[in-house]
Amino acid sequence: MIKKNPVCKRTNRSQASTCQDNWRPAIRKPIAITWLVAAALLAVPWSEAWAGVLNDYNPYNVDIPDNGSSVNTDLSLSGAPTGAVITNVKVYYEIRHTYPGDLDVWLTAYYSGSWHDHWLYHYGDLGSADNIIETRDNIHTFDGVSPNQTWYLAVRDRASGDVGYIDFFEMWVTYATNEPPNEPSNEDPTPRLGLRPEEGTPSA
Repeated sequence: MIKKNPVCKRTNRSQASTCQDNWRPAIRKPIAITWLVAAALLAVPWSEAWAGVLNDYNPYNVDIPDNGSSVNTDLSLSGAPTGAVITNVKVYYEIRHTYPGDLDVWLTAYYSGSWHDHWLYHYGDLGSADNIIETRDNIHTFDGVSPNQTWYLAVRDRASGDVGYIDFFEMWVTYATNEPPNEPSNEDPTPRLGLRPEEGTPSA
C-alpha cells in the first residue's frame, strides 16, 4: 500500500508540528523559507533598519494674486532622529481656482544653501476645469536629505482674468534611520502667510 503524505498543522510558528510521521519534505520547505527570510534581513543596510513618517497639515487659506507674484503655504516638520534621510514624500492639497491652467504649482524646501523644487504643474499644463484637488505620492526629489525641514507648497498665477486661493496642504515624509523613530508631533498648524524666508525666493 502506498502511504499518503501526512498533513502537518501548526497553531502558530513557535509550536512544533503535530505530524507524527517523520516524512522529511513536510518540514524542509518551512526551514528553507526561514533561512531565506533570515538571509534577506541580514542583507538590509543598517540605515534602513528603522523607518518613520512625519505628518502635518495647514488648513489656512492663502489668496493667489491674479497674474501676480508667487505665494505659499508651509509646514515645519521636525522630530526625525539625527541622521535620518528621506525615502519618500506624499502630499495632498486643494487649490480653489477658476482656471487652473493659469498656475505654476510646486513643492519646495530650502536646504544646503539653495531652494530645491519639485514641480507639480507648470503654466498651461491644466485646462479650465475649476480647482486642483489631488494626492501626489512617490515623490523622490528630496530623497537622502533630512526630513526636518520647512516645506512649502508654492503657487503663481501667470495670466489675468481668474482668481483663487490655496485651501489646504498636508504632507507625509517617510524616512529611514538607524535609530527608533520618535512619535510625530500633532501640534495644530499656525497660519504662515506672505513672503518666503530671507534665505531666498522660489525659483520660477
